[in-house]
Amino acid sequence: MDFKVIKEYEKHGRKIAIVHAGVPEEIKQIEEKFDFRAWSWYCGYVQVRKYLTEEQESDLIAPGGITYEGDLERYGIEGKFVGFDTAHYFTEDYTEQDVAKACEDLAKQLNEEGRES
Repeated sequence: MDFKVIKEYEKHGRKIAIVHAGVPEEIKQIEEKFDFRAWSWYCGYVQVRKYLTEEQESDLIAPGGITYEGDLERYGIEGKFVGFDTAHYFTEDYTEQDVAKACEDLAKQLNEEGRES
C-alpha cells in the first residue's frame, strides 16, 4: 500500500492529518480482473490528549467509526491520534474535503466537556 500525508493542519486546538492511501499501480494492473472498489481511499486523524477508553471511542461519530488509535510517527507527526478510513462501500465517494469536515467534526466532539476525562 502507498500512504501519503496530503494535509496537516490544526483546527479546534487539535492537530488534524489527512492521508491518502492506495494500491500501487503495478498491483492494480495485475488485479484489474477483480471488481475492487477501494483502489484508493482517505484516512483522517485527529489528535487526542490521552488514549480513550473503548466506551469513549464508541461514542464518537466518524465515517465508518473509529478504526485507528495510536501515533503517527511513521508520517513524522508527533502526538496521539484517533482516526477513521473511507475504505467502505458507503464512504467510497468521500473527497479530501469530506474527510477534512469529518475530522473537524471529530475534533469538536473531542472538545466537549468530559469527553477525554
